[in-house]
Amino acid sequence: MIPEMMYLIGLVGWSLPYLWVNQHGERFMDEGNGNTTHICNSIDRQKDKCSYIIIDSATANDIDEKGPQISGYIHGKGGKIEDMVKSAIEKGADNVFMAESVGGLATQLKIDSDALRKNVDEYNKCCENKYDALFAKDPRCLKPVKAPKFFAFARRLCAYGTVGGIKINERAEVVDKKSEIIPGLYAAGDCANGTHTHHYALVYILWGSTLGFAINSGRIAGENAAKFATQKVSSDWIQKKLQKLRDKTLRV
Repeated sequence: MIPEMMYLIGLVGWSLPYLWVNQHGERFMDEGNGNTTHICNSIDRQKDKCSYIIIDSATANDIDEKGPQISGYIHGKGGKIEDMVKSAIEKGADNVFMAESVGGLATQLKIDSDALRKNVDEYNKCCENKYDALFAKDPRCLKPVKAPKFFAFARRLCAYGTVGGIKINERAEVVDKKSEIIPGLYAAGDCANGTHTHHYALVYILWGSTLGFAINSGRIAGENAAKFATQKVSSDWIQKKLQKLRDKTLRV
């Protein structure tokens, strides 16, 4: 990991609420919406499942001085964004960009320059009017993109955890309310109960902490499902278990 990228990824990961565009150079949602589900679903619908956060030097300097404007979270100040972006690019980072003009930035992002300039101009008018005519974004998040230099940060989808689900035992076998095994049924990942079943908020402060459970429970479930499928199990035993399950279902 390039050291400078740690702070920059933190900014991008927490969704700077300024100008976001897709690979057509168009805005696609209210950038002030901090809901990760809404954000990821919106990015998922874009070309190549990719988007870019774009800011100018005035906003970069404001972040340097006051810290990032991110709703609901308090962040300390890092180093200068321009210096970190320069250093990251020199070290080979391919997800941060810097240019002297919007057109130059479009070239680096492989976006049609006319389309990007058009949408940036429209966005700047919204900033001047303090009203987002397209998505009604919070006026506090309307920061113009006018002052060279211009910066872009690529954003792509990733998974950072799984939470909750069906109750299982140590062999990843699904169990009922009385902890009795349901034969031949296995669950793993976000379909199974993990360490954060009742504490979804922890995923936000422990990114990736549930991926270990997802991967390992999948391995355990797969191994035991394979054993179940290949072992010689008494037909009578299976029928008794299934009948017991049917009886419970009928009572419910």
